[in-house]
Amino acid sequence: MTKKKLSRLQNILPNEIIEIILSNLPFKFLLRFKCVSEQWHCLFSSPNFKFSTMSNSQLSMQRQRWSFRPSFTLINQQLTMEELDCSFLMKRRDFSKRDTNNFMILGSCHGLILINVDEHIYLWNPAIRCCTKVLELYYFAWEDQFITLGGLCFDSSENDYKAVMFTYNYLGGVEFVTIASLKDKEWRLLKFSYDIRSIRDGITLHGRLHYRVI
Repeated sequence: MTKKKLSRLQNILPNEIIEIILSNLPFKFLLRFKCVSEQWHCLFSSPNFKFSTMSNSQLSMQRQRWSFRPSFTLINQQLTMEELDCSFLMKRRDFSKRDTNNFMILGSCHGLILINVDEHIYLWNPAIRCCTKVLELYYFAWEDQFITLGGLCFDSSENDYKAVMFTYNYLGGVEFVTIASLKDKEWRLLKFSYDIRSIRDGITLHGRLHYRVI
């Protein structure tokens, strides 16, 4: 689509109508249309457009009576990640020979998936095939520390994503929760007074994570 045709289209249809039409298209077409113009590229990268696209996708799945429940457990060794455009993937590591404790899906929110690989935290957007390292786990330098459960949520009041991880120390038997902001990269450490082994996968509601305890 040339700039003249795009300008003509915008004169016929308001931008709001164009955005609604685009938000209902499959992701593979949106990837192509990012190259149409700088305006469309910025539109597809905006948080509001991503949320509306994800909402339409969820409605479509509901119509097909198909639902997806995100798993917060370790990735199965038989799964492949060849489509994940990430730095650690470009090195073609053989995850089948690695300790599965080093590779974990922490959670998902608005179509984004939070992944833990060793001491690195990646944010993967399958819709645009983009993966970015967002956090470093510096305090996991010792081997007796490990993550038991994680989650990802969006804080609308701060326009920021928050990563939540439940961690356990083998030697000290200390259980605590770590919360990190993906915007300022700051970590907060909170003492956890319950048995982490009793916590199960949770859901995000109104920007807050809720977990089951059994």
